[in-house]
Amino acid sequence: MKKIIFILIGFIGFTMNLDAQCSVSVKDSLLANYDYSLTAINPTGVAPFTYTWTIKDGNGAPVPYTVNTAGDSVLIDAFTVQNNYGCLIYQLCVTDDASCNTCIADTAILNVPFPCYSQFTSTITGVNQVSITLNSNIPPFIMLSQMITWTDGDGQSQSVPYMGPGTTINYVPASPSTSDKFLCCVINNTVNGGCLSCDSIQYTNATLKVKTIEQKNIQIAPNPATSMVTVKSPSAINRIELFNVLGQKMNFESAISNTSVTLQISSLTQGVYIIRIYTVSGMVEKRIIKE
Repeated sequence: MKKIIFILIGFIGFTMNLDAQCSVSVKDSLLANYDYSLTAINPTGVAPFTYTWTIKDGNGAPVPYTVNTAGDSVLIDAFTVQNNYGCLIYQLCVTDDASCNTCIADTAILNVPFPCYSQFTSTITGVNQVSITLNSNIPPFIMLSQMITWTDGDGQSQSVPYMGPGTTINYVPASPSTSDKFLCCVINNTVNGGCLSCDSIQYTNATLKVKTIEQKNIQIAPNPATSMVTVKSPSAINRIELFNVLGQKMNFESAISNTSVTLQISSLTQGVYIIRIYTVSGMVEKRIIKE
């Protein structure tokens, strides 16, 4: 009788040893297109293996998924990931060819980078013409619409759909305008809300210049000068900048009165200076000589 009990104990010990050789791990990955994958790795036991997956969301509801041919990997599409309460609760059970069965369960916290923001860069492409490029990582599958809005210098509200990087908008300045910048906003509407971002952007640039006829009609007198210089323009003057020949910006006093400005240059040393005149139509560079 003792011999039989010994044999049974040995058999039970052998069975437990088989179970100890049956195991599996799971690797989870957020893919570049925001799909989410779960993959069985390092299975131990007697091949082939049979895989059984159970996946729920943070609210306990079943999550749809697709499984590969081998059964050892599943894929949850990006739209499901976006709406799954921030986590996936999964369980994987594996049975090997020797009927060894093992299960592993865990919760995947999904830190999906879906912040809604609409920061953008702007580039001047023509006279009063600006291209807009969004700097956003909002995935297309949750985007409903994107709009660029602004108000012209004459108070007229404008908007155009964002058509991708380099979308061009045209700003209409008032006459006269007091600035060479305007407030532009980008509105993103997504399946789970929206966001707004605004910035003041420039619509004129030194490289564009003003029309030749206006450039010729800008008057600077006296030139050369010792203490005072007066600048007159056919368009309203926004601001004046002064640089020496090394490109260093100089400090000076000035008084702007619509289409004219008076500069006090008596404190400057003798030499040649570059004056930048910003008007509602653009920017002009002229040389002045301090005696």
